[in-house]
Amino acid sequence: MMLLFAAMFAGATAWPTYANARFGYSICYPAAWKPEHEADNSDGSKFVGAHGAELLVFGQYAIDRSLAAWTVDEASAYIGKRGRITYRAGKATWLVLSGNDGARSLFYIKSVKRDDRFVTLQLKYHASQAALFRPIVETLSRCLVVDRPPF
Repeated sequence: MMLLFAAMFAGATAWPTYANARFGYSICYPAAWKPEHEADNSDGSKFVGAHGAELLVFGQYAIDRSLAAWTVDEASAYIGKRGRITYRAGKATWLVLSGNDGARSLFYIKSVKRDDRFVTLQLKYHASQAALFRPIVETLSRCLVVDRPPF
């Protein structure tokens, strides 16, 4: 039953797309998730999903930091004092980290470097929903596109 619900939630309906002109990226998100208003500085947005899940997507100029340093710094907010990174993969232009907060939440972070900018997606969800969110994480990761030069 859980797998059927996950399949319906992840792929049965078309996912809307959020596009960010300032940093030249786009990402799809589950149709049932509620987008909040774009940040005042136009760097990205937040989406609130079922079961308390939160998706943040944003851009930032890569002034004097490496992609790895940037992404690990972002993960530290989720890790806290008891959590840890449990998965790490990457290449020269992207890095993925996932892990837990040492309590009840899991996180997934993907950062992409293009020219002088980083674009990051961060997803946080309850650990008991890991099977439900696996296809959602896979889809989010695939549909993050950073290809337009920023304005």
